[in-house]
Amino acid sequence: MVAKLGPPTMGMDAATIAIAQIAVAQAAISATGLLGIGFTVYYARQTWAEAKRSADAAAASVEDARQQAASQAQHFSMQHKLAEASLRAMRDSVVVADRAWLSVEFDLSGDLTFSERDIRLPIVCKVKNVGRSPAIRVLWTYKMFANPGEAAQYARANSSDTHLMNVIQLGRVLFPGEEDESNVCCELDRSIFNDQLTRCKEDGVFLSVVVGVEYALPGDTVKRFNYMFEGLARSCGAEVTGFDGRATKVEQSQLLLNSFPYERTVT
Repeated sequence: MVAKLGPPTMGMDAATIAIAQIAVAQAAISATGLLGIGFTVYYARQTWAEAKRSADAAAASVEDARQQAASQAQHFSMQHKLAEASLRAMRDSVVVADRAWLSVEFDLSGDLTFSERDIRLPIVCKVKNVGRSPAIRVLWTYKMFANPGEAAQYARANSSDTHLMNVIQLGRVLFPGEEDESNVCCELDRSIFNDQLTRCKEDGVFLSVVVGVEYALPGDTVKRFNYMFEGLARSCGAEVTGFDGRATKVEQSQLLLNSFPYERTVT
């Protein structure tokens, strides 16, 4: 008798063979499942990467749109500001051309007198409306100083526009081409003069006079102030000196006004 060679299952009983076949089948199924899971994971990663690229592209598009919108808004804002500035310039040019403008000047009208209490100087103030519309609430302001620097500081401090709010302020109306004249007396406390005299005994005290006019425009809420100030000295022939306070009176003919190099007008 000749023996035949068979598969590896030769010599196994039927149950063992069935178990082996089931194990092989399960291994094949597991391998197939793992392969499917691998493909699933791969395609899921590809899908996630594509979604991320799409999201990044969308975010970049949104950022570009935002930047473009911001740039357009800034551009429109600049155009709006330019339009407002042009309109304001046109309006101001019309106002400046047609508004009231007041010129102011003053001159001596009497002697300079010294007393133990104060120093007095009579002056005549003149104002004229050289503009094209009326000026309202026109008021004089005048003050004497023992120091030219203080006079300049006072004039600058009072040269800024001040809102009148709802306060009722008196004053006359000055129409275009109309003039007004007022005789007033400037006063200075003698103690202030004496303090200044201690600082400049050799040259004496050179006094200063500030004269200004306050006014407003019809329908306006701003107080406008135009001023000028001049130095006051004593003329003794060819010599010009300050005041030593020894005389009780200095005659007008001996008084000399020295104009300062500028006049300030607040518009």
